[in-house]
Amino acid sequence: MSKDTSVLLEEKRVFKPHYTVVEEAHIKNWEAELEKGKDHENYWAEKAERFEWFRKWDRVLDESNRPFYRWFVNGKINMTYNAVDRWLDTDKRNQVAILYVNERGDERKLTYYELYREVNRTANTLKSLGIKKG
Repeated sequence: MSKDTSVLLEEKRVFKPHYTVVEEAHIKNWEAELEKGKDHENYWAEKAERFEWFRKWDRVLDESNRPFYRWFVNGKINMTYNAVDRWLDTDKRNQVAILYVNERGDERKLTYYELYREVNRTANTLKSLGIKKG
């Protein structure tokens, strides 16, 4: 292993999130969340309902060809739309979508609209280089 990465194996510090991050977290009780996760199909179906689907799945999990599991069988979704685009016509448009804070405490914020612009700028750059879907 190189000197540059071997230090990671020796790292013992624990970096706890800022209290405001904890207060605003979607998951407040990890034990309850783990308990719900034991019924994994219903757990993930409940999570998936939060997204907008172009076509809802017929079946949450297909285990018929193990180990090649299929999740949300026949469902059609666009995660970029769900993460970015769907918020543009709502009051979230100008809310912070991404807050990045590095180890020095420097922060950068992107609103949903700014994120949308950056995603599209990147997509257009890739397209101009001849990169296509798939």
